[in-house]
Amino acid sequence: MAFIFVPLLAFTALITTVVWAYASHVFVVVVEDTASGNEILVWDDEPMFDWLWQSVYVAWLVGVWLVPAALIARLATGGIDGDGRYYVFALIAFSVFWATFPLSLLSSMVGESRMTILHGELFQRLAKCLGHVLSFYLLSSLIIAACVPLATWLFVGQGIPSIVAGAVLLTLAFLLYARLMGRLACLARLTRIRTKKEVAKKKAKRTRGVKVDNPWDVPDEVQREEAARGVGFTQPSEMDGLETPYEGEVTGYDVSFAQVVKPEPPPALPLRRSRPIPASEPERVGPAASRATTTVEPDKLEMARLSRKKEKPPENPWGIGVWLFPFQGKTAVTWVTLALGVGLIAACVRVLQETWPW
Repeated sequence: MAFIFVPLLAFTALITTVVWAYASHVFVVVVEDTASGNEILVWDDEPMFDWLWQSVYVAWLVGVWLVPAALIARLATGGIDGDGRYYVFALIAFSVFWATFPLSLLSSMVGESRMTILHGELFQRLAKCLGHVLSFYLLSSLIIAACVPLATWLFVGQGIPSIVAGAVLLTLAFLLYARLMGRLACLARLTRIRTKKEVAKKKAKRTRGVKVDNPWDVPDEVQREEAARGVGFTQPSEMDGLETPYEGEVTGYDVSFAQVVKPEPPPALPLRRSRPIPASEPERVGPAASRATTTVEPDKLEMARLSRKKEKPPENPWGIGVWLFPFQGKTAVTWVTLALGVGLIAACVRVLQETWPW
């Protein structure tokens, strides 16, 4: 059996790596598209090498909490004896991971770097929509609780139907969890919080007293000059002239501290036509005339931004567009593809169990 077990084990590891990379890509696309407010997901036909980094990205977010979760579970189960200790250990470790992983994923999306674990601005936004946060954790706990028997049925069940049904339902739960996390990210993104500039501006308004400048005060530059000389300011005409070989004694111009008043611009002259337009002839307005009379054309992107309506959060974020979205077009194809990969891994695991040589 060893000559079958070893190649099959290598093949299973290879298939698992490929499925993990594809599942990570699917998870990131679902979360980010949902967070941007898209009801129908956009699946770009990108080659695998363009999104292969997402498998490392998701693995980083998953692995960064596995060690703390295992450490907390070990400390909590130190005084428990017997076989029940392992079940309690798994429950505590999984609960810690379930509570912290969404925060890390959303923090990496909000932060300047993908490697960000916790972001302070995200917690400010989540604090203002605490009800939605509790709804997300409640619904996600129900989905994950359903995954436990599905995973057991998939890898330990009997017959091909258990593999097919387990893979389909498990990938469905995976997509729904990603959709829920994307909805939470969308609600956090649309939650209004005060920026640093607004906080600084509000603090500046609280400053009591108003500074008034006297227009008749001597400028600071003149005061510094007077302090340096010890006497009053001396105009250049009162100073000794400079002897030059051509013009004789030359003195400088006096300095005037009076405020300079800019002259008002002359009134604009009315435009005159080359010829008067008769009353019987209508005025021609066309592209050439509009270009001649318009000096600055508005930017199309700017006009589109100004005419765009303000984005509002969905009215029912945890109901409409969440539970049936896996049946949408390309999303259904992605669901079937991911289910085939999970089913192939489950079939390989069952064969490995049957051909275990030790």
